[in-house]
Parts: sequence; C-alpha cells; structure tokens
Amino acid sequence: FKYCIKQIKYNSKINNLKNIKTIKCCLHNREKITQIDYSKGIGSASIVRNFGTKKKYVRTIQLDSLIKKNSLSIINFIKLDIEGAEIFALQGAKQILKKDKPKLSIECEKKDFIKLNFFLNKYGYLPFLFDKNGILRRVYKIYKKEACVIFINKNNLNYKFV
Repeated sequence: FKYCIKQIKYNSKINNLKNIKTIKCCLHNREKITQIDYSKGIGSASIVRNFGTKKKYVRTIQLDSLIKKNSLSIINFIKLDIEGAEIFALQGAKQILKKDKPKLSIECEKKDFIKLNFFLNKYGYLPFLFDKNGILRRVYKIYKKEACVIFINKNNLNYKFV
C-alpha cells in the first residue's frame, strides 16, 4: 500500500536510517500471486483471512529467497504481525531459522500459538512473554486473545531450561 511505503520512508528519514529498503510483496511459504483483503483497513490487511470485499492482487515471496536476492549476510531479528499469515512466513524462512537463529517477535492469536510453537520448536525455539514488570518469562500457552510472543532459540539463551 502506498501509504505504508510513504510512512516507512518518512520514519527512516526522521530516524536517520540509511539501510531501509521497501519491497512491495507479502511474505509466504512460496512465491505466488494471491489476494490481500483490506476490507477492515490497511492495518488489518490479510492474505489468509476473508474480511469482506475490498481486495487486490499481490505477489508473495519466501523470506529465505528475499534474503538471498538482497545479499543479506545475517538476520538477527524478525518481527511479524501479518494477520494470520505468520506461520506461512516462517515456513518460508526455514534456512534463516536454521542458520541465523534470529530472535522472533510474533503477534499471535491464542488459537495459532500451538501451531506456531510446534513449528518453531523443531528449530530449537522457546516462547516467552513479558510479564507486567517487564521481565521476559517462558510460557507454555497464552491466555489473551492475542499476544506478542517472543521466540528465542535455545542456543541464544544465557541459561538452560530443564
């Protein structure tokens, strides 16, 4: 969406960020042309949910191939809030998860947590949430409708879990 690109460019400029590149596509586990539904506004646009009748065609790309095409050497952090398509984006990032083991911040609905946790556990990831005091705590399920779950690879932790 043009508005989003404009905001990213503006925020990059006012924060003096020089290494930001916008790419007009959606993350998925395979490259294809699909529809994005923006009936609830562009802040809630989704390629996997059906909100209504406002739709347009978009190109999807795997995060692994996006990294290769842009010659990025290491990925250390990934933030996803893509309205239900998070699992598909992560399935398209298997090489990054294996090689770079980036920290992940994933907006996740209660119903999707089990699926995301199961998938990421295969790559050595553990889920965490910040408690009300700002302390990162290991979690086994989430209780809120949606939460920003932090996933950290076991190899990147300073302590061991039994």
